[in-house]
Amino acid sequence: MPSAHIDNALPAGLAGDTLYDAGRRDIGVITGPLVSPLSRNCLVGVRASAERHGLSVRLQIRRGDFFPESGQRTAAEIIKAERPPTAIFSFRDEMAIGALAASRAAELSCPDDMSGVGFVDIAMARCRAPSLTAIRQPVCCIGRRTVGLLLAILARPSAPPASVTLPHRLIVRQSVAVHREP
Repeated sequence: MPSAHIDNALPAGLAGDTLYDAGRRDIGVITGPLVSPLSRNCLVGVRASAERHGLSVRLQIRRGDFFPESGQRTAAEIIKAERPPTAIFSFRDEMAIGALAASRAAELSCPDDMSGVGFVDIAMARCRAPSLTAIRQPVCCIGRRTVGLLLAILARPSAPPASVTLPHRLIVRQSVAVHREP
């Protein structure tokens, strides 16, 4: 299948590494639906990061649906766990915003008590307080490249399908702070 995308596993691992490097040890992960390749690939990356840091058993994985309400509901559940996380990585910015709202409702300060990372880097991630650390996807570039791939198929239907992997960036903002856990 022709596609223009980022390697979702790589930036998800980078997000995990960033949280671990900031001293976070108990990380909650809110995936999207696992029928989504984005969710499955991000899960591979964040699990690999936890394994690299020797903290796989402390990773708390829950499923969301990419909407803020599921981030808020799911974060509220994992905050009540026996060993609550001190960071939440959500596979979509909207869920991360919901997760940080649940943290505030539980009287946890972001980023001191709870750090948060999202995925995509929507405009709202930059505009909220504290601003959300996020994996930036080159959304416009993905759209342009996808249209280009479709035009190439129309021009040469017999040509093999092309796949283009585009770069990503981790944008570190105010929602991640160094924390020393016992």
